[in-house]
Amino acid sequence: MIYIIHILDRRITDLSRAKKFNLDRIVKDSEIDNSAIERCKIDQKILESIYNDYNSNQSMLKDYEKNILTVLSEEVMPHCNSIRSRIKSPDHLIAKIIRNSEEKGGKYLTINSDNYLYRITDLLGIRIIILRQKDWLPVHNTVLGLFENNVEMYVTDYGDDDYEKNHRNYDGKKYIAEKPVVYITSENDRN
Repeated sequence: MIYIIHILDRRITDLSRAKKFNLDRIVKDSEIDNSAIERCKIDQKILESIYNDYNSNQSMLKDYEKNILTVLSEEVMPHCNSIRSRIKSPDHLIAKIIRNSEEKGGKYLTINSDNYLYRITDLLGIRIIILRQKDWLPVHNTVLGLFENNVEMYVTDYGDDDYEKNHRNYDGKKYIAEKPVVYITSENDRN
């Protein structure tokens, strides 16, 4: 299952060990076409401010990741094959914004350092792999115990400021922001 979860409610400012913003490095390492930079409608200063702000939030994301993984490993390990996690790197965040500003437009065209935390939904990813069909319910219930799952809180419009409106309405709550998605490998498991 994939749960898009809103948990960001504080900021850390420690840039001492962070890489510096370097668009040439990001383009090269992310294999972005140089012409995509030319077509990107987001000013480089905005990209740099997002990059720097995101760097300042790495400690917060690592804390969230650690806390979530602790609970999940205690509660769901008997029911799953593996639990993996990753925090999107600042370079990959900027590459995603550049690519999506051209491909998807919308929320990416007006993204900035004040709203990217609510518009980019995969800054912290946790994947739980289960092998037995019967194990999905304990895993699902554990996730629901960590994050409120209320359909009224789901972002449904994906418009320019839908994530920010949702955040303002539910500020401080840890909630599932998008309808959960299940990927299955067998048609027999569809039910």
